[in-house]
Order: sequence, then structure tokens, then C-alpha cells
Amino acid sequence: MRHWAGQSLLKIRFILVATLLFASCQSLPRWESQNPWGLFPSDGSLYLHLPVPEHRELLDTFLSRERDGSRKKGGASKGVVYLLDHTSELFLVLLGSDSGEFPLKSSSLRWILAGVGEYSSFLLRLSLTSEEGWEERKIRTSGYSLSYFQHRGSGLQVALPDTHLLIVSSGEIEFPLKQFVLPRTDPSFHLQPIKVNKFPSFPISLYIPKTGISIFTVFLEPALQAGNRESAIETFRMELYRKDLLSYSATGSILFLKEEQARSMSVLVRLALAGWFLQQGGKGGPNSIQILVNGTSIEFSGLTLSLETIAQFVQSMIDTIARTIPW
Repeated sequence: MRHWAGQSLLKIRFILVATLLFASCQSLPRWESQNPWGLFPSDGSLYLHLPVPEHRELLDTFLSRERDGSRKKGGASKGVVYLLDHTSELFLVLLGSDSGEFPLKSSSLRWILAGVGEYSSFLLRLSLTSEEGWEERKIRTSGYSLSYFQHRGSGLQVALPDTHLLIVSSGEIEFPLKQFVLPRTDPSFHLQPIKVNKFPSFPISLYIPKTGISIFTVFLEPALQAGNRESAIETFRMELYRKDLLSYSATGSILFLKEEQARSMSVLVRLALAGWFLQQGGKGGPNSIQILVNGTSIEFSGLTLSLETIAQFVQSMIDTIARTIPW
């Protein structure tokens, strides 16, 4: 009788402990159609939105350039191919470097990439093994337990909090994971640096705020780096629209503090844009680039660029990211 009573007491204790454990680890929220920008810090240096299926040829061109410039020959890695095959949209933020120096170096680069699509947690765990240098880690926040994988060599981090959301980061993954479980009424989810335009053109959108202007001026030197002109630029926006199978059309704007600054810089902007894109082998020249001063901003259009030219531009921006991925 005492033996039976002891066993029953142990069972009751086990049930109580198990209940408490499950109660303390809530089920993760489901990712439906939330704003992915809400996962990112609001003080990033560069924000990029890229619809994958509509620009797959461009991505393949970029990966081909990466492959040719790498010692590793052959096709793109299975991890990257899987990511592109199952992703509808990519959202990227560069957080700059700890030192604040540009151009960014792989040792100091901080970035977060979010992919929206259809992913398999089984395949992710199958590929991110300890034999390949991956180790699983967990964080607890707001009553939730979230797991992610970190590579011992590169420090790269990967998380799949929902089968529709894949997060990859250079070491900042705890931020988007914590944002993921915050109530959707939280102000951080209102962050919208780029208004996602899905119809009818599906452009690639780039936004560089004040905190990242140094990135922008590096690619337009020396015209925009003379004196203190850089400090006058507030934001830079650009959208790349697919024209045909082989080319894109670029349009965008540069916002300044004052209207007179925009007027005085319009000629230099024309020369800088024309010079850079011509140097990269793009189609069209100074006469095809339309420059319009609209208040405190300079709006530009008329840049016809080949897939190879855009791939070079993307490579210039995020080359260090691709080289840190061990897939």
C-alpha cells in the first residue's frame, strides 16, 4: 500500500513539474503576413528588399560571379540554392561596423537577413550539424524559448522561428528573435524603411538613411566626397525595375538638408551617377540620365543597366556577406 502510494506521489510530482515546464515555455506565435521590417533595428545603415522569383536571373548572375571569383568551383552551394528556391522575398539590413569605418570589412560587418517563404525545419536541422561546425543555442525572452544555430568558425547564426520565416545574421540574431515574439502592437513593428511594392513591377528597393551615407558615397567617389558635402545628404533611395530579360531600369532620389544644397549638388550627382555606371559597363550615358531637383531632393531616372552591371553593384554592397556564409 505504501509502495503504491509512493509511486502515485511520484507520478503526481512528475505531472506537476511537466505542467509547469510546458506552461513556462509558450508556443511560438505564427508568422502570417506580418511586417518583416519590424524584426530589424531602426538605426540600420542600409535596407534592401528583393523579391526573389522576379529577380532570380540576377541572383544567379551574382552567384556565378561569386563562384568564378572564388577558389571553390562548381555550382552554387546547396544551402544557397535551397534558400533561393524556397524564398519569395529577402529583407536585408546592414548595421554598419563597430568601428564605424567604411568600406565595411568582414571582421566588423554586422547584418541581418530575413527570408519569407516556405522552409523545412527538418531539412534545416539535417544540414546544420555539429560535424559541419554548427551548434544549437537557445534564448528565453518574454516567456518564450527560441532556438538558433551558430557556426563555430564564422559566427554565422541561423534561426527558423516559423516555417515561413528564416533569419540569418552575422551575430545579431537575438534582436530579430526577440522582436518576433513581441506583441504586434509594439511600435517596433511599425518600422517601414521601404514600402514593399509587389504589383505590378516587383522592383528591388534600396534605402540608405543618414547613418549609412558613408556607404553610399564610397561608390560615388570622388565627386560626392569633396569637402563636407557628405554631411548634407540625409537619405538615398533607389529602385531597380526589370525592363527585359537582360536589363534593368534604375530610378531613385537623394534627399538633402536644404533646397539650395540639392540645387548645387545636381550637376555633381549627374556626373557621379553617369561616371560610376559607365565605369561599371552599364548602358546609357549622361544624356540618358534624367535629373530633377524637387525641393530638397534630387530625383534621377533613365539608367538602363545590364544584369552584369547590377550584379557588380550588388556585389560591391554585400560582397562580404556572401563570403562569410559557410554553406
